Order: sequence, then C-alpha cells, then structure tokens
Amino acid sequence: MLEDAKPSIAGSVVRFAETHPSDDAEVATQLVEVIGLIHGEAASGAA
Repeated sequence: MLEDAKPSIAGSVVRFAETHPSDDAEVATQLVEVIGLIHGEAASGAA
C-alpha cells in the first residue's frame, strides 16, 4: 500500500530551472510510465 508517495526526479531543481516541465517530453514520458506502473500494482494488489 502506498501512503503519502511523492514522485522525485533526479536533478529536477536544475533541470526545471532551465526547462519548463510542460516542454520536457522525457520527464512527461517517465511520469506517465511510473504512474501506469503504480496503477498496475495497485490494481493487482486489490484483486
């Protein structure tokens, strides 16, 4: 069970200071993947 999970992206402080998150396709792709994995794990744990 996940409680109070907070995503973290290595180097994001510097990276986001230079690139707006909406312009960062790599991070967007990674976040979608991670959220999908979490969702899959939650769904299989609920079964």
